[in-house]
Amino acid sequence: MGVGVDAAGGGAVHLTDMDAISTSNLNRQFLFRPPDVGQPKAAVAARAVGAINPQLKVRHYESKVGEAAVFDETFWQRLDGVANALDNVEARLFVDRQCVAYGLPLLDSGTHGVKGSAQVVLPHASESYGASADPPEESIPVCTLKSFPYAIEHVLQWARDGFEGAFFHTPSAANRFLTAPQQTLDALEQEDAPEGVPDALAALHAAIVHRPSDTRGCVVWAVGLFHRWFTADVAALLSTYPPGHVGEDGAPFWGGTRRLPTPARLDTEDPTHAAFLAAAASLRAASLGLPPPSPDELSPAALAAAVAAAAAAAAPQPVDAGTRARQRAELLAHATGLPRWSGAPQAPAAPTAPAAPLTPHPSPLTPRPSPLAPRFSPLTP
Repeated sequence: MGVGVDAAGGGAVHLTDMDAISTSNLNRQFLFRPPDVGQPKAAVAARAVGAINPQLKVRHYESKVGEAAVFDETFWQRLDGVANALDNVEARLFVDRQCVAYGLPLLDSGTHGVKGSAQVVLPHASESYGASADPPEESIPVCTLKSFPYAIEHVLQWARDGFEGAFFHTPSAANRFLTAPQQTLDALEQEDAPEGVPDALAALHAAIVHRPSDTRGCVVWAVGLFHRWFTADVAALLSTYPPGHVGEDGAPFWGGTRRLPTPARLDTEDPTHAAFLAAAASLRAASLGLPPPSPDELSPAALAAAVAAAAAAAAPQPVDAGTRARQRAELLAHATGLPRWSGAPQAPAAPTAPAAPLTPHPSPLTPRPSPLAPRFSPLTP
């Protein structure tokens, strides 16, 4: 092989990883396969490399980097070089100190989000890994993420925030409400929603009162989510800053890092649009404990019907004291199993059994007065 790591040359590659393979690891490398999930990473990697090149000699460990009983002085003295792909700074600094102490070259590499790094450290020729540190990363302003993204990092962070809001934070808030309804509403009244975050009471009302009760409802909800994210929000931004808008300094508002957006028109025949609807509907169904949409429920005809249903339910609600009072009343009625409040005086119906906890959805959907579903399962990205 020419690099001294084959059996004939007397060398070997020492490989260690104390973790087991998870499903999320499969799309980030080429050594693991679905049947390997749950097995030790180091053992599977050594086996896979051996299948690729039987001449390569690999000794694998399932020990933590820095474990003195395994990685002792004798271990470091017999190495010719080190390559790192560690997931924490503490372990990287430990290996760096050993390389400095024993005069070993080091190739340090890693990824973080969409970023990657590699550093070559040569004894007596370059600074060590621990000799410098990256400056703290600046946070991305909310207005940039929400309205004026201009880099792929902004788009990815926006998507992650949207996922957490729709499939984790809102379901979690709904579960808190169903556990302690009155206390949750009182707390919401005392909180000020951060800039760029939908009104918390309205989001909770949509999650409880207008939550999907079947898979078709999840598809309709997904259509509403598409409309809000890619059409309504963009149109609202353009109504405030239309094309040709001039800033206070007399310069064109749109230009430089501010890119003029275009509202998306939902096209159920577009593969990207259809994939978004299928993914969003499936995630909402999973959160509600419902089966995923079937191919028939995601057909162009079914999606067209869902578009019509979402449009009929998307009438904007005024944000005033009357609306908030109605939302509170409807929430409490659902939480206690009473009929929904219709806005007109009526005799209360006989109380029914308290509703089982359920979960949310942040965009308006067709109200369904059927019994509430079981508690949601908040999802994490």
